[in-house]
Amino acid sequence: GQSTDYRPKKKTEKLCQSAVEIDSCLIMRITRIQTVLLCLLVILASCSHANNSTVSKSEKKLKILAIFAHLGKSHFDVFKPLLVELARRGHDLTVISHFPRTQEKAMSEEPLSTYKDISLLDEKLGIFVNVVDLNSINTFGRIPVVTRDLYMLFLMSGITCEICMKNAEVKRLVDSGEKFDLLLVESFNSNCYMALVHKFNAPFIQISTHQLMPWAIDNLGLSNEASYIPAMFTRLPRPMNFFQRMINAITILFSTMVFRTVFHWQDQSIANKYYGPGLPDLNSISNNASFMFVNTHYSLHGAISFPPNVIEVGGIHISPKVKPLPANIKKFLDEAHEGVLYFNLGSMVKTATMPKDKLDVLIKVFASIPRKVIWKWEVNEIPKLSSNVLVQKWLPQYDIL
Repeated sequence: GQSTDYRPKKKTEKLCQSAVEIDSCLIMRITRIQTVLLCLLVILASCSHANNSTVSKSEKKLKILAIFAHLGKSHFDVFKPLLVELARRGHDLTVISHFPRTQEKAMSEEPLSTYKDISLLDEKLGIFVNVVDLNSINTFGRIPVVTRDLYMLFLMSGITCEICMKNAEVKRLVDSGEKFDLLLVESFNSNCYMALVHKFNAPFIQISTHQLMPWAIDNLGLSNEASYIPAMFTRLPRPMNFFQRMINAITILFSTMVFRTVFHWQDQSIANKYYGPGLPDLNSISNNASFMFVNTHYSLHGAISFPPNVIEVGGIHISPKVKPLPANIKKFLDEAHEGVLYFNLGSMVKTATMPKDKLDVLIKVFASIPRKVIWKWEVNEIPKLSSNVLVQKWLPQYDIL
C-alpha cells in the first residue's frame, strides 16, 4: 500500500481554515511584520552609525526624523502606528507632518515624551479630508485617466513641497546642524524632500502607502514589468491581453517621463529656492534609499519580484487592539442578524457630492437588501433612507471591520 507520513506536523504548518483562525493568523502576520520592520530600522541605523560607546547597539536609542509632508490623512494613518511604536520604545522621534499629535485625543491618553512634532498644518488650507467632489470628476471629460491623475498629483506636489520647504521650524531644524541616525520619507508624488535628506546626510528609508509608482520602481533600479504587472493609473486586470499590455507599457513610459521632467523641474526649483543653489539632483538622491517599505501584499496585488531592500508591509497600519465602538454603532451591529454592509469611499472623497442619479440607485439598492448598511455621509442634509441604513460623518473603520 501507500506509505503514510505519521510524523506530527509542526505548529507553523497548521492551516487557517475557519474564519476565526484566518483572523487570528492575519493579526499574527501583522504583528510579525511590525516587529520585523522595527528591527530593520534599528539594525540599519545602528550599523550605519557605529561608535565606541559602551552602550550595546541593541540598546541604543536612535534619533529619527520622519518627513511626511503630504496633506492626505489616509496616507499619514499608514505611518502613524509605526511612529508611535518607535516613540514607545524610547527612540527620539521628530515628525514633520500636517497631523501633529497635540491635536489628537491620543496625546492626552498616551503622552509620548520622545515624540516631537514640527507641524506643517495651515489653518486656511487644511488637510485633504472630504475634498474630492464626485461631480467634478466628470468635468475632465474624455481626458485619459493617467493625464488627469498626473495633473492632480502635480498640483498637490507643488503645494506640499512649498509648504514644507518654507516652514520656519523646518528651516530652523536644518540650520541647527542637528544630527539624525535615520530618516523616514514618504515615496509618493515628489522628490522635493530629498533636499532635507541631503542636508541631514543620514541613511533614509522610503515608505509607500500604496502600490509603487512607476517612477519609484525606476528609482530602485527595477524593471517595470509591463507584460504582467498593471501599473498605477491603469485600472487594468490581471492577466492582461495584448492590447492591455500595450496600454500598460505606454502608461508606464509616459508617467515616468512626466515625473522625470515636469515634476522634477518643479521639485528642484522649489528646493533650490529655499535650500539652494547647489543642491544635487533630487532624483539622484532618491536613488540612494537604503530600504523601501511598501503597503502592499502579494495576496492582493499579485506576486512581484522585489530585491531584498524592498519589503511589503501590507497591514502595518492595522492595530490588533480594537477600541470599543460608540454605543449607537454597537447597538446597530448587534442587531444586524443578517450581516452588515460597510460603505465608505475613503477619507478624501465627499460622498455627499455624488450625482443624484447614482445616489438614488445606491439608496434603492440599500433598501432592497436584508443586511444593515453603515454609510459615511459628511453633511447634515441626509437623503430619505430605509431603516436598515445608518449614516455618520466619520466612522471608526478599523474597529467596525
